[in-house]
Amino acid sequence: MSQQQEQQVCLYNHDLNYTQHYISVCKVFALLNNGCTAMSCHPISEHQIDILKNLSKYELRMAYKFMYNNEQLFKKFFPLFCFYFGLQGDRNKLLNMADDLNRYPDHLVFLFDLHAGLMKTGLNEMNACRYILTRSCKNLTDELFMQFLAIFEGNLSTEM
Repeated sequence: MSQQQEQQVCLYNHDLNYTQHYISVCKVFALLNNGCTAMSCHPISEHQIDILKNLSKYELRMAYKFMYNNEQLFKKFFPLFCFYFGLQGDRNKLLNMADDLNRYPDHLVFLFDLHAGLMKTGLNEMNACRYILTRSCKNLTDELFMQFLAIFEGNLSTEM
């Protein structure tokens, strides 16, 4: 964030504490980006996991909230947060993230990242699927649902 942008943030938000966290979160995403500028790039590296591990709980919550409120950041970093919370064994956060997908129904393909994260917490494939599908996935298409279930039957067709 440029100095001019930082000054604009201060002009529009008189809560200096909030402004400092906003700037801090912007720096976190600049570090996480780490040279990967294409929006189709979903980098998950040890370096990025270390960045998230070094954040306080508050900073991590703010970074997730910031990502959630920006569709481009959501599209790029949602898989990283799924991976991270899976490593941390934070099953509740992952299940809340299933609800968060309702905000961006075009990105329901991230259910697969949630599934992988839940499996990292110790759930088997079927229970991870059951947890996700019992959450409020209101916008789940029939096609995506069938692809998701086919994984567990071992017959995922390339025709879907």
